[in-house]
Amino acid sequence: MYSSVRDLAVFLDANMGEGSVVPPLLDAMRSAQAPALSIGPHNAQGLAWEIDDAEAPRIVDKNGGLNNTSTYMGMVPASQLGVVVLCNRGGVDVAQAGRRVLRLLAHQRP
Repeated sequence: MYSSVRDLAVFLDANMGEGSVVPPLLDAMRSAQAPALSIGPHNAQGLAWEIDDAEAPRIVDKNGGLNNTSTYMGMVPASQLGVVVLCNRGGVDVAQAGRRVLRLLAHQRP
């Protein structure tokens, strides 16, 4: 499935409670971001989302893509920050870049 930056930005906003999201859907989205299974000392798996507590701040994210694309969507719910990274090459670790951007932005906020 292909998505545009706009599609993913709207989805990201909805997951952070922005826009006109009805309360039952927002509750479901927040529930999907909650840790359901520990996968390491500082990492957990929600419903499709990964929760990274290795460093401050806590990041909720998901990476993916196809053979010709790499994608990343991440957010810092406590700071209402989010980022979408799209790459037109498959197999590229865009999650590392996305997490770095989120941490830098979160540390710059008062």
